[in-house]
Amino acid sequence: MHWPNLGELTIRFYSLNLIANKHAYRRVFSDLIYMPIKILASADLHLGKRTSGIDVFSDDCSTKLTWKRMLDYACRNSVDVVLLAGDVIDRNNRYYEASIALQEGFARLKDAGIEVFLVSGNHDFDVLPQVIRNHSFDNVHLLGANGHWEISRFERSGEVIQFIGWSFPKQYVTTNPVLQLGALQTDSNFLRLGVLHTDVDKVESRYGPVPLLDLQNADIDIWMLGHIHKPSNFAGEKIIRYPGSPQSLSAKESGRHGALLLTVDQSRVEVEEISFSNCRFEWLNIDVSAVDSQETLRLLVENDLSLAANLKLTELGETVFLVYDLHLNGQNRRCREIKAWAEPLKNDYDMPLATGTRVLVREVSANIRPVIEDHEVLASETSPAGLLAQTILALRNGNSTPFLEELIRDWERNFRTITNSTTYQPLQEQWQREGNPRIAKVLIEQECNRLLNELLFPSN
Repeated sequence: MHWPNLGELTIRFYSLNLIANKHAYRRVFSDLIYMPIKILASADLHLGKRTSGIDVFSDDCSTKLTWKRMLDYACRNSVDVVLLAGDVIDRNNRYYEASIALQEGFARLKDAGIEVFLVSGNHDFDVLPQVIRNHSFDNVHLLGANGHWEISRFERSGEVIQFIGWSFPKQYVTTNPVLQLGALQTDSNFLRLGVLHTDVDKVESRYGPVPLLDLQNADIDIWMLGHIHKPSNFAGEKIIRYPGSPQSLSAKESGRHGALLLTVDQSRVEVEEISFSNCRFEWLNIDVSAVDSQETLRLLVENDLSLAANLKLTELGETVFLVYDLHLNGQNRRCREIKAWAEPLKNDYDMPLATGTRVLVREVSANIRPVIEDHEVLASETSPAGLLAQTILALRNGNSTPFLEELIRDWERNFRTITNSTTYQPLQEQWQREGNPRIAKVLIEQECNRLLNELLFPSN
């Protein structure tokens, strides 16, 4: 048997120690050799929630798993800072599950030598500070507690970043928090990165409303914002972005979801989108004008879905489910039959892509217009079909009729009744943005087409 000598043992122990502390050694070397700083910026994780709309797969669409994917990425790619712009925890959903996942994540980031800077939002204004206060994480820095702006410096290999943040002191804040920012002394010689949970350009909002102009004029170089789940980028010289929720939480949150990787290299800042959501929702319009059988509909849907999904292959990342809402349109006499033929898609369609992503269909809606040779001729009639044709023509030509005006007034009156109801109060803000005359006219035209199809082709 070969017994290792003292030199061999020393090398083996050094190797083990180096592996166990590879992140710590990387930090030491990075202080000696200049390396750009990497920041993984996110918001609105809502730990404790699951994606709705594909309930059969709900266990696979937990924000807790998204958080784990973010941690894996941060550790694997030697990220220096994880930045979270509020609503990290969803206070109404599974508090203990959320707080345990967050604590485990903070501990893992600490072991990897990664710092965390974060603010609280309207959902976690009380629970996030509580989790941080009750557990010792010297790598976690809650900025701006109790609604007071705060600055924290981060330095590595000669590069300094000032993280400047403000946290929600209560669930609802109707005043502009940026108005208080001027009292904070920052150093213009170093990058100033603002972190804020806010509703931009929504004056009546209860969620820390801030005019975009105030963000642009503030003595902040970059803004990372929370509250809006859809990733968005404000045009202009200054970087002002909503990273969006890293997990798509419902079909209303369509498109790509993940986080932003900010690479700070002296005076340059590069921003890269990283996908983390394991489900992605999309809309797809399909023209069914040529459909004459269930077989041709199936072939059309398969071809259109395959083409649309494969165009997104490079964006899917770790996406497990690519979920489509299909909207059937066009002109066809067989409207009822097409709707019936399409109904099984919601339960049966499940197409795997080359990446392993599964393509599913969540909903199918239809706005199939009847095949009418001449709306003008039909509109000259005094029948119900003639009245519907008159209304459709008026909508298409941007005109009006007494009947159309009455329909719009009824729609607006009923819409106000619903949005003013306390039952639907949490949805008011979103509905008010959608409840405008343009939307009313679109819906009225759809219904007129449906009724006209029923009148002209009752056997379909």
